[in-house]
Amino acid sequence: MRISGDVSPASSSGAAVESCTTGPSEAASSPADLIEVRGPYCALQDVVVSRPGSASALVWPEQPLVHEIGEISAAEAGRHMAILGSIASAMQQRDQSRRSYYLATRAILSTPDEVPRAYSGGPLRVEAHCVESNLRTARAECQIREADGRQLFGLQVTYKLVPQKIFQRLFAAHRVDLRRSNARPAQLPEALIRQHRKNPYRQRLDAQVIDVDARRVHARVAEVAAEACAGHFPLYPAIPVAVLMEACANAGGVLLRRHFDRDGLPYRVRNGDISASKLGFAGQAIVIRGELVERISDWALRMRMCVTLDDGEPLIDSSMTLEGIPSVSGAAV
Repeated sequence: MRISGDVSPASSSGAAVESCTTGPSEAASSPADLIEVRGPYCALQDVVVSRPGSASALVWPEQPLVHEIGEISAAEAGRHMAILGSIASAMQQRDQSRRSYYLATRAILSTPDEVPRAYSGGPLRVEAHCVESNLRTARAECQIREADGRQLFGLQVTYKLVPQKIFQRLFAAHRVDLRRSNARPAQLPEALIRQHRKNPYRQRLDAQVIDVDARRVHARVAEVAAEACAGHFPLYPAIPVAVLMEACANAGGVLLRRHFDRDGLPYRVRNGDISASKLGFAGQAIVIRGELVERISDWALRMRMCVTLDDGEPLIDSSMTLEGIPSVSGAAV
C-alpha cells in the first residue's frame, strides 16, 4: 500500500528518513525538512541517506501519460530526481540546522537510446549524489531507474540556496495558508478543487493551445490555483518548474504532431536543457511559446520552449528534443 509520509525502517546501509510531510512551522528533523518541500509535491518513499551527499528513494508514477510514452513522463521523473537531489545536497551541508529553499536554476535531462517501455507496475528507484555544495549553490547528479536497474532518465541539476528567512521576506506578498483558507478561484469547480487539495500532481495543468502551425506553438494557462502548487512551498505556493516543463512538453507534442501532420503521434522526450530565471506563484497566468529549431532525424525535432508571465516576464527558457515514435500504436498509459 502506498502511504504518503511513510517512514522507512532503519537499515544497515544508511539512515532512513521521513517523506516530505512535516508541517511548515516545525523544526527541521530530517533532510525533508531542510529543503522546504512537502507532500504531495514530494512523493518520495523510503528515502535513505547512505552517506552525506548520497540518497536513494522509491517512487510510484502519479500522472497518467497521454501521448508521451514510457514508464513515467520526463517532467515527472525530473520532479522526483530534483527533489532527491536537493535532499542529498542538504545532507552535504555542515550546518544541519540551516533551512533553505533549494531553487532549481538549471537542469539537464538525458535518456538512454532505447525506446522506453510501458509502465509495468511497482515502484521506480531514484538515486542522487551531490557533487558540489556551498552556502549559495549546490549541484547534484540524479537517475531514475526501473526495479531491475534499467535507467529511464538522468538529470544534472543546479540549485540556488535561499535561506528561509530571506525567502519569506522576499515573497511575503505570495503567502497563502491553505490550512486556514477556504477561498478558491472562481474558474475551478468544487470537484476539481477537492482533487487539487488531495494531490494536484495527478493531472496536468489546463493549458489552452491558442495557435499552432508546423513551426510554432502558443499556449496559455489561466490563473494557477494555490491548491495546484500544494507542498511547493509550504505557505508560499510557487508553480513548480517540473509542472511548467510538463506543460512545455505537452505543447511541444502538439507542435510535433502538427509538423509531421500525424494526429495522435506518440513521442518521447529525448533530452532537455532547462534554465529557470524566476519563480511563478499561484494566482498568476502563464504563457508558453515554442518554436522549431531544427529537425535532427526522420521523426525528431529540437525545439526552444519559453514560459513567461502574462506581461512577458520570463520564467523558463529551455531547449528540448522530442522524438515521434510512429511504430507505437498509441501512447503508454
